Amino acid sequence: MRTTWRITTAATLSALLVAGLSACGRSSDGGSSGGGSTAPEKKAADLDPKGALEAAATAMTQAGSSSMATSTVAPPAGGGTGSSSGQGGSGSYSWKSPEAFQMSVNNGSRAEITLYVDGTMYFGGDKISSHGSGKKWLKYDSTTYPTMKKTDLSVPSPAAMTEMRAFYNPVAQLTANAKAGRLTKVGKETVGGAEMVHIQSSIQTDAWAAALPGLPAAQQNEVAGAMHQKSATYDFWIDEQNRLVQVRVSDPGLPYKPGIQTTYSAYGTAPKIATPPASEVLGAAELSKNLQH
Repeated sequence: MRTTWRITTAATLSALLVAGLSACGRSSDGGSSGGGSTAPEKKAADLDPKGALEAAATAMTQAGSSSMATSTVAPPAGGGTGSSSGQGGSGSYSWKSPEAFQMSVNNGSRAEITLYVDGTMYFGGDKISSHGSGKKWLKYDSTTYPTMKKTDLSVPSPAAMTEMRAFYNPVAQLTANAKAGRLTKVGKETVGGAEMVHIQSSIQTDAWAAALPGLPAAQQNEVAGAMHQKSATYDFWIDEQNRLVQVRVSDPGLPYKPGIQTTYSAYGTAPKIATPPASEVLGAAELSKNLQH
């Protein structure tokens, strides 16, 4: 049976993730310990929708990193936060330079891990370990995608990986939606026992890609295509320190399709992500050969 590597983005999150939403340890202030945040001069709740998203982008830029938790979420009945499927996971992201990302995934039959560190993506998990000749990590380079397409363990395209990193980067999401989204202030709501302001953005996928900070024009069409939907609805919940606490992404073209909900916590205190040792890394050619035996 052919197995597709499940990167957890709006287009591809059908996998179960390793740990539940509680793994991030949300505190009563709507975030978690860490970050040393103080009350901002202007609160997002007092600003117009664009100003609220821009204020949150500023706060998250200052935080620099966080822990993450993500899950599929049933569509809400009345515009609220929706109901979690109970299938959740965890990871961490440092969006300040040098960028680093880690997400653990479990699709029900095996564990998978995605790392982005030192400008390189690595894949790990049960199937790679069992066919890695003692090595644990597949290093992604220009040969990986075309080589692994010929095996029963395919990996994402380069565009899909760029889309994934933007999808989880809160500064990128807030900035793109502030610039190109059709914005509405839904109002104040309680999330995790704390008061948040809820901002909703409806955005065309091509406009979203074009508004992503730093994405070259030559890559925008491919990254937009990796979303596999023409438009998206983003719901942002921002706390009194202007930090993004929760974001839900759904496809307005498929109203019954579960959305993806990500929560952020432990602002500014995400653990350092280490580059896998060279002795534990193999290339696509070696792994492909092993999978054939």
